[in-house]
Amino acid sequence: MKRMILLFTVIIGFYSASGQSNPKPPQEVKVLPIHDVSSIVTGIVSVLKSKLALSDSQGPQVSNVITDFINKKVAILPLAKTDPAGYRNKFGILHEAMTTEFNTFLSGAQYSKLLGLKPRLPKNDDLLSHLFF
Repeated sequence: MKRMILLFTVIIGFYSASGQSNPKPPQEVKVLPIHDVSSIVTGIVSVLKSKLALSDSQGPQVSNVITDFINKKVAILPLAKTDPAGYRNKFGILHEAMTTEFNTFLSGAQYSKLLGLKPRLPKNDDLLSHLFF
């Protein structure tokens, strides 16, 4: 009986030690590359102008908010590989700030349409993916 307990203790100790010596690497976050902020912002604003029927006064406001968001997103992109949890956290804060700003000048209907434009998955050929992923 003592041998069984000792053997069980050794096996549990070995199992615990081996699990701690090989920690899993953090799971990388899939992010879309941003090569040219200006062209991405111009493309996104163009899509939103037509889809949301933005007024002449809303266009520059949308452009400013998106430019600010994309520039800040570019600054945190390296975290996607080195600190995925940190990236997700900071991206969430940036995204929340962007949507809060949109709410200050978009109508309720426009904001609802904006949320409806969110792609299911990030795609390189979908400019709006840069706003949501």
